[in-house]
Amino acid sequence: MFKKIIFAVIVVAIVATGCSLFDFGGGDLMPLTVGSYWNMKSTVIITPVDTTDTVTVDYLYSRSEITEKVTLGNGKEASAYKSGMTDSLYVFDTLYSGIEYLVKEDTAYFSYDSLSQATGDYQGPVKIDIGTIWNSGTMKFEVTAKEDVTVPAGTFKNAYKVAMITAANDTIWQWIAPGKGNVKQLLIIEGSTHKTEMTTELMAYEVK
Repeated sequence: MFKKIIFAVIVVAIVATGCSLFDFGGGDLMPLTVGSYWNMKSTVIITPVDTTDTVTVDYLYSRSEITEKVTLGNGKEASAYKSGMTDSLYVFDTLYSGIEYLVKEDTAYFSYDSLSQATGDYQGPVKIDIGTIWNSGTMKFEVTAKEDVTVPAGTFKNAYKVAMITAANDTIWQWIAPGKGNVKQLLIIEGSTHKTEMTTELMAYEVK
């Protein structure tokens, strides 16, 4: 049962990250250079409503990386972005991995699921500030603040704090550091039988 809950949380978190990682405005905020990578560790705490039951803690690992520049079928240059769950050595396994192709245009980012997709899916604006709101797919995004964030990979100044609201009305909080990318993410789900909290933090990264 707990593994099913954890897997559901993983899916929500990965979908949210895939929809949001490149929404935050240009090379100064989210590098798209080949060779850049981000290794993350997630701590999942499942607390039962019935306090006589056992609290479950699990750890998950994920990685995102820019693997190459490609030319899409429509002639646009894109960055190949691979992301997914990994083992503790950050080797992609079969639990989840995927590749998207990301294009930065003058005012917005677009993602492509394949090289042959003709029109990209809107991801978000190139320029943002506190108060910026937009929609991507079934999710709503709002930049709520700038905060200093400390994670295992270091302290990041003035990271954008972004509320990502899912179709199920769950809010995922994400912190994006200018020039570094996604450094922290927090998801809390209050269920009828369990409270699930998933905190994802940047462990190691390289920006080329």
